Amino acid sequence: MPEFEFKRAWGHGAMSVTLGEEQIEVASGKTVRVMCYDAIGMVRWVQTSSPQRTDYALILEGDDDDKLVINCNTLADAHDQDVFNEAVAAILSALSRVKPDLAVQSGAGLGASWLVFVCFAIPAFLGLSFAAIVFGEPGAERYVFVPGLIGALSAWKAWTARPWQRRETIPVGELAQIFSSPAAV
Repeated sequence: MPEFEFKRAWGHGAMSVTLGEEQIEVASGKTVRVMCYDAIGMVRWVQTSSPQRTDYALILEGDDDDKLVINCNTLADAHDQDVFNEAVAAILSALSRVKPDLAVQSGAGLGASWLVFVCFAIPAFLGLSFAAIVFGEPGAERYVFVPGLIGALSAWKAWTARPWQRRETIPVGELAQIFSSPAAV
């Protein structure tokens, strides 16, 4: 039974991932979660970046709304990041043996996509509406540019986060090979 232990970030507790013949066990602190490979219905790979760090997460969702999250970020030391990549490669390899037709989705979930979409759609609507209403008024050139620009940029960001767009997918076996390569993520 392969076991991987790594710190997810500097100053955070360790996460332990143990792969059995039929199940995966994830322990973090006093919490231990177990999921059978057969019960996994969806796998997502999420990567988010900010100026301070990049976060990585492999999310395993069961058929009964059970969820396991294996995550790490670039604030963890290099050894822990390597162990995280090894754990992800091992999980994906195990899944490719049990469920070879499973595809890994890339990106945020539906709820997060809706939240981001709404957060940008509202200022887009308000900014573009204000610019359109004020446009014909005398002296409007002082007041149209900034709300119009904010509205246009917000509309573009809302469009990129639209929740109804098709998610990128990659077969679980291909992603396992990518993580098994020496230059993994």
